[in-house]
Amino acid sequence: MKISVITINYNDREGLAKTMASVLSQTARLGVDFEYIVIDGGSNDGSAEVITQYADRLAYGVSEPDGGIFNAMNKGIKVASGDYLNFMNAGDCFAAPDVLERVIQQLDGKDFYIGHQQNLKPHARFIKAPRRISACALVVQPLSHQAAFIRSELLKARGYNEQFRVIADWEQMVVEFLVNNRTYERLDFVVSHFDTTGLSARSGGDGRYEEERQRMLRETFPPRIVEALVGRSRFDAKVRYALDKPNLWQRDVKILRNLLKVMPRDLWHRLFKTSGDKAV
Repeated sequence: MKISVITINYNDREGLAKTMASVLSQTARLGVDFEYIVIDGGSNDGSAEVITQYADRLAYGVSEPDGGIFNAMNKGIKVASGDYLNFMNAGDCFAAPDVLERVIQQLDGKDFYIGHQQNLKPHARFIKAPRRISACALVVQPLSHQAAFIRSELLKARGYNEQFRVIADWEQMVVEFLVNNRTYERLDFVVSHFDTTGLSARSGGDGRYEEERQRMLRETFPPRIVEALVGRSRFDAKVRYALDKPNLWQRDVKILRNLLKVMPRDLWHRLFKTSGDKAV
């Protein structure tokens, strides 16, 4: 099995250099076990010079204008020759030099292999890959894209949907798992260190992520299916996500925590509504 590692970049010379050093320091055999592809969107900060510096170690490298993050990822998919694809974008790194070597030993034909991810500061967080993929959990909590190895046939047949500017990687996984019933195996080790200052981390706070997420669900599934997956409120979604936890203690704690958050609000709403009714 051969892996294609794809890095996309735009005006992040420092992050690009860090990511390329991480990929090229892998103990797996470059050119045999994995190939490296770098797609830059025509940066003007010296990123092109970094690509040129490592050109002899790249299967493909280009710096030219593109149509955004997922357009760049689709360009990488088209030129990739590996059996599995991994996207380690500028600023992100493999957790250790032997990650690809360990991954290759576990590849046996599943559609998706996903490992754990460590988010970096200032929003440090450990994200553990699930043992199994459930519909409710996938809809509520995106899987780690940097820690994922996806069978290339899937992405070549159906690349990232470029009508979505922020959530196309999540959309791809939702469709493949829930509509096409793809197979999955967890890699029980940390695969990636994720740069929380990147586009995918920043864009969630400005409303684009949630707007695109809701639009994608409405366009993909009938209303009753959407309601069954996410409920009618944020509380419904969190409880459904908690109920899916295999660890019973974690399940109960998450349900209790969400219940304690919502009860005072609901009580206040009921009292306010009741007093209003009496006034009328």
